[in-house]
Amino acid sequence: MATERTLVSGIIAGNAYTSSTSYYPGVYRGIAPEAKIINLRALDSNGAGTVSSVISAIQAAITLKNTYNIRVINLSLARGVYESYTLDPLCQAVESAWRAGIVVVAAGNMGQYNGAGTNGYATIGAPGNDPYVITVGATNTHGTGSQAAQTMTSYSSKGPTSFDHIVKPDLMAPGNRVVSRIGSQGNSLVASYPELAVCPCNSSRTSCGATYGSARYMRLSGTIIAWRRQWLAASRLSCCRRPPHSRPIR
Repeated sequence: MATERTLVSGIIAGNAYTSSTSYYPGVYRGIAPEAKIINLRALDSNGAGTVSSVISAIQAAITLKNTYNIRVINLSLARGVYESYTLDPLCQAVESAWRAGIVVVAAGNMGQYNGAGTNGYATIGAPGNDPYVITVGATNTHGTGSQAAQTMTSYSSKGPTSFDHIVKPDLMAPGNRVVSRIGSQGNSLVASYPELAVCPCNSSRTSCGATYGSARYMRLSGTIIAWRRQWLAASRLSCCRRPPHSRPIR
């Protein structure tokens, strides 16, 4: 979980100091390098937690909104949908944040789940099933960087939502093999999968690898990785919020 926290923080607010002052294949700057991040931990180091702990973190963000000028909540999590969003306590908590003036963004990586025989459809989890939440999906540009080449990734959760049949996700952005910062203390995921590491290069950048120094960046995929561009959209929407249209499918 620490890996994801560091990675997403770098995608949002990384200042590219290491990649711009050392010989790396590219410069890896976050989408909003002057943004401030408030870390409210709701999950443990294994990514496990309870709904009540997530609700407590959301309530803490609402309480601290004016103290730290909190405008956006990022929820890198999802759980199953067992009832309408109008009854779900987790969804009601994020709606409280919305009413307090905070835009809430959520994501999910259940697009490959076929336990219900839906071929990955209707896999949007809570609280992303709530129309007051901006639900993020991930695309793959297949190494081209071209929007025209984008396809939806297999792991990205897809709508419509269970029970309420709302069209989701709301926004899509590239989320495949995105480069971002890793912690200075190392990274267990990179230790297990060295191919994820982005290592520095020689001065001509013709050769890169661990020979030239420790990796300070890594590539990772996921819907919350796509949140880098959605964060910018969310911060803009925080200035002009309107009640959402739930857009049910009939």
